[in-house]
Amino acid sequence: MYPDILNLPTKSSGTGETNSFSHEMVNKQTRICKELKTATVLTIRERLILKLVAKGCTNKQIADRLFISIETVRKHLKNSYKKLEAHNKIEALRKVGLMH
Repeated sequence: MYPDILNLPTKSSGTGETNSFSHEMVNKQTRICKELKTATVLTIRERLILKLVAKGCTNKQIADRLFISIETVRKHLKNSYKKLEAHNKIEALRKVGLMH
């Protein structure tokens, strides 16, 4: 679709040949696709809450900062876990690349 953005190989001018994929390029494309899928799966609020969790905020601190209830924070986290197929905060943060 947008080969220049995703660094996909393009056809050489005039010859009809394509550049070959290296394992590194394939791995990079796989990672980008996973990141794009994750980014589109989670809502903006879910991503924001996960970023605050990654910074070390408690559910209470997140609730106070976003002017929502602690239960709403828990619900957003629960929805994030389900979408990411994660079982806890640590696993969710790893899947979205906020923790290694």
